[in-house]
Amino acid sequence: VGDIYFLGVTVNNPAIFISLSLLISLVFTFIVYSLVSVFGNIGKAMEVNLLVIQFAGSGGTVPIQVTPKFFQNVNPFLPFTYGISALREAVAGIYEPNLTGDIIVLLIFLALAIVLNVLLKG
Repeated sequence: VGDIYFLGVTVNNPAIFISLSLLISLVFTFIVYSLVSVFGNIGKAMEVNLLVIQFAGSGGTVPIQVTPKFFQNVNPFLPFTYGISALREAVAGIYEPNLTGDIIVLLIFLALAIVLNVLLKG
């Protein structure tokens, strides 16, 4: 909401943009919770490392094609990649197959975080 009202970002579909933002925040909240719940302080360190890798490797700050090979290789396995792609759809105009695919992958990351937490935490 701050992007739209405070920063003045023009968004093609504001309701979808906000809904996607909520979904993405839910996914990352569950990932962080699962890591910290299962691994304690080590989980916090794991999450910080994941965050740093995602900033560089998700294609949000610079195009993934100009990043080092490591980031190009991990890009498809980072949840940020799909969150950024989904938000781009809401900002620039929706191409439904891309948006649907991004949402499905985000939901898979959410399900994995929940399942791993249940299995490892008990």
